[in-house]
Amino acid sequence: MNTSHSSSHRSAISGRRIPCERVVRRLFEQNRELIRREASEVKGLMALLMKHRNSGILWTPEEKAELRFHLREIARVVPVLLIFLLPFGSVFLPVLAVVVDRRAKTRSLQSSPQEISGA
Repeated sequence: MNTSHSSSHRSAISGRRIPCERVVRRLFEQNRELIRREASEVKGLMALLMKHRNSGILWTPEEKAELRFHLREIARVVPVLLIFLLPFGSVFLPVLAVVVDRRAKTRSLQSSPQEISGA
């Protein structure tokens, strides 16, 4: 059985497979600075978005609802964020957190573990 395909779309945070992650991540990366700029206008949004990435603690249902509310507003300027309004769109929250993380300057240049190992 070919396992290379099944592990090619693993979430950067959870390690679980997320369909279309690569495409969504690319869209987020293309809009990274605009997303950062708009998100920084909302007090506490970046801290909430980075909660799972920085602490490993999952968002509560209330926090996810707050994120969806703010992302819906930002989507007026950055339409790619409309993905969070779709059913199960919150599965891409960890991907967004990875892309907008300012501390990981080279994160967008890093390859997946498979690409690094040459597999």
